[in-house]
Amino acid sequence: MKKLVGCVLGVIIIVGVALVGVKFVTANQSGELAGIVDRFNPLVKEEAVYVKTGEPVNVDEHGNANYKLTAVNQEGKTRTIEFMSIGELKQNRFLKLSSKGAYVETYEEVAREKLPDKAIEQL
Repeated sequence: MKKLVGCVLGVIIIVGVALVGVKFVTANQSGELAGIVDRFNPLVKEEAVYVKTGEPVNVDEHGNANYKLTAVNQEGKTRTIEFMSIGELKQNRFLKLSSKGAYVETYEEVAREKLPDKAIEQL
């Protein structure tokens, strides 16, 4: 019984250390792999970030546009974020993205007046 408890405790510790390590590795990443990892990592917090739209990085044969933009959270911290939209977005518009690290779940256009003051300063 003691061996079983020891094995279970060891697995829990290894998984915990792995999750913490992966969180630090993907902390400032913006690629697809980082998004997948952050989506399923329970240690990565969800937050709203804001971007100002620009030119897409590329548009595929189906019309999906990939963007790589500077995102700002409510405290004014910036980071690069990548996401895909169905079709090209209008330029120079403000978006509120629901993100979990590098993973972007949703986005919506918001008026400049609804942006946090620190986000406006950075954008």
